[in-house]
Amino acid sequence: LNWIEFPKHPQKWNRWAQTVVDEIRQIDARHPIVIEPGPGGLCWGYRDFPLLQGDNLIYSVHMYQPHDYTHQGISDIRNTDLAKAYLERQRPWPGTYGEDPPGLWDRAKLADALTPAVEFQQKHGVRMLVGEFSAVRWAPNAAGYLHDLVGIFERLGWDWCYHSYQEFHGWNLECDDQFSDE
Repeated sequence: LNWIEFPKHPQKWNRWAQTVVDEIRQIDARHPIVIEPGPGGLCWGYRDFPLLQGDNLIYSVHMYQPHDYTHQGISDIRNTDLAKAYLERQRPWPGTYGEDPPGLWDRAKLADALTPAVEFQQKHGVRMLVGEFSAVRWAPNAAGYLHDLVGIFERLGWDWCYHSYQEFHGWNLECDDQFSDE
């Protein structure tokens, strides 16, 4: 992720990714290598991402769309409790969001947002992994959002990892109702 080039992927990444794969394969031909496109593993990075040369490669994507829903309150709420964060944000799922493309975001729109990665997989017959996906735990109907995504991933036959277990409290479903910066 290069903020200067965002929302485009870092121009050097495609070449660097192949170099990294080649170097790893000189010492380890057995273990899988997970590759993500720029920017930040986002779906649209697959629009012009090349198929890399090498065996046992897994292509990965992150899914946090629509960002206004999944990240509500993460970047600007400090030292408050969950009730206050919820009242200040309360962006629904499904709901209308201004992200590209703007409009109603629901399960169908999530599937549509994944199209570049789906097309890459279909074109090249590669294994796909959703390396990260989530919604902050105080987002209304976050369980419904996660259910919609898991259903899509399962239908596509993709592997997936929920983000994140016992890391940042906003993603950690085991936390209680108190919001904190810890």
